[in-house]
Amino acid sequence: MSDVEKLKGRVREYLLNRIPTAKDSFWNDICTVYLFGSAVRGGGWKKEKDLDLAVYFHPSGTFAIEDGEKIGEELERAVRVKVDVVTLNYAPPLMRYEVIKNGEMLYCSDEEKRVDFEVKSLLEFYELEPLRRRLSDEIRQMIRDEVF
Repeated sequence: MSDVEKLKGRVREYLLNRIPTAKDSFWNDICTVYLFGSAVRGGGWKKEKDLDLAVYFHPSGTFAIEDGEKIGEELERAVRVKVDVVTLNYAPPLMRYEVIKNGEMLYCSDEEKRVDFEVKSLLEFYELEPLRRRLSDEIRQMIRDEVF
């Protein structure tokens, strides 16, 4: 078993044990946790790198953007690896798309809410994609033309 597989197991186990016993409301508000970045791309993750997690909180919860940082700090102490946490509730469509498409779900407390979130995120991404592509092409052309 690779280092990253062992680490995923430790994170998953920590979440499964920590969330049901949590007294802090933000832990109880967690709907889904995804692993993304080099740890899921294969071959690129090493112990000295950080672990990228994305947390989606129940929309009706009382979470704040800083709660993702608190979760990251606690997980760092538990698994002894630097952990960066993105709060998906506040993330832009492209980030949500990348996490959903390429990430790996480590924890989910509400399958129906997770599916709703993923569907809404993907619809929003695909709705905005033509605009993003056009703007990107225009910026590329401006750089080529040395307009900047």
